[in-house]
Amino acid sequence: MEANKNTYALAAIALLQKLIATPSFSKEEDATASILFDYLQHNGVTPNRHLNNVWATNKHFDPTKPTILLNSHHDTVKPNAGYTIDPYDPIIQEGKLYGLGSNDAGASLVSLLHVFLHYYTLEHLAYNIIFAGTAEEEISGKNGIESLVPHLPAIHCAIIGEPTAMQLAVAERGLMDKEELSAQLLKDNTLNGQLSHASALAARPTADAKEETWKSITTEDISTSQREAKLAGFMRALHRPLLSAYVDPYFDLLLSIWGKKSYEVASSFVSGMYPIYITNQVTLDKTINWLNTTGKDGQAGLRRLVSESRDSLSRALKVQELDK
Repeated sequence: MEANKNTYALAAIALLQKLIATPSFSKEEDATASILFDYLQHNGVTPNRHLNNVWATNKHFDPTKPTILLNSHHDTVKPNAGYTIDPYDPIIQEGKLYGLGSNDAGASLVSLLHVFLHYYTLEHLAYNIIFAGTAEEEISGKNGIESLVPHLPAIHCAIIGEPTAMQLAVAERGLMDKEELSAQLLKDNTLNGQLSHASALAARPTADAKEETWKSITTEDISTSQREAKLAGFMRALHRPLLSAYVDPYFDLLLSIWGKKSYEVASSFVSGMYPIYITNQVTLDKTINWLNTTGKDGQAGLRRLVSESRDSLSRALKVQELDK
C-alpha cells in the first residue's frame, strides 16, 4: 500500500507540473482539458468530455448504488504583478512546488484524480465514484460544473477540492460566525491557520465584515500574506450584492493607493480589488471614465493594470451576451 502511495504521489506531482506549464485561464482551458482526458485514457480509463470539462465513472459503475463525485477545477486566474518567478515554470524548491495554479486548485485536482484511479477497477464498492475536472470555476462561468451536472449520473455526495482549509467554504455562506471562526483558530494557531482565519473573516456574507476588511486592506499596514488572504475572502463571487457598494470607493482610491503604497501593495489592490464580479456595463463605463478623466495622467503602471482589468471585464460581458 505504501508503495502505491509513493507511485501515486510521484505521478500526481508530474501531472501537476505539466498542468502548471500549460496556461489555462478561465474559458481558455482547452489544452489542460486535453491533458486530463489523455491522462485518464493512458491509465486505462474511458473518459468523457463536455466543453472543457473532463469526467469519468468507475469501471464497475452500478446505477443502484449511491454516487460520490470527486471534483476540482483546472482553470486559473491570470498571474498578478507580484509574481517573482515564472508562473509557468513548475519548479520544486525546499519541498514545495511553485507555479500558477499549483495550489488553486491543481494540487486538489491531481490528488482527487489519483484517488479515483486507485478505486477505478475495484469491484464491490459501496459507492460509485465519478471524477470531474471542470472549467470556469474562477469566474463562476456557466460552462463549468453548472453545464456538466446535467450530463452526470445522480450525485449523492460530492468532495470538492479547493484550498480553503474548509473555513472559507463555510464562512462565505454564513455558516460560521466570528466567534466560531476564532474558536477554529485556537485549534490551529499556525501561520497557515492565521491566514485561513483572516480569509474566513473577510468571506463572511455581511456588510460589516466587508467594511471591516476593506478598511484593513486600504488603511492598515499588514503583511503581504495577510493582505492576500483578506483579499481572497473579500472578493467572493457569491457576494456580488455586497461588493457592489465598493465600486465607487475602488476608483476613488486608485491614485491615492498608487501614490502612497509600495508597488507590491498598490498593484495587489489595483488588480485584486477591481470589481470584476460586478459584471455589468455600468462597471465597465466607470472604468473607462476613470481612465479618460481622473486617471488620464496616472502613472503608466497604474493605467496598465486598470486597462487590463477593463479588458477582462469587457470580455466577460461579451461572453455573458453570447450565453443569453
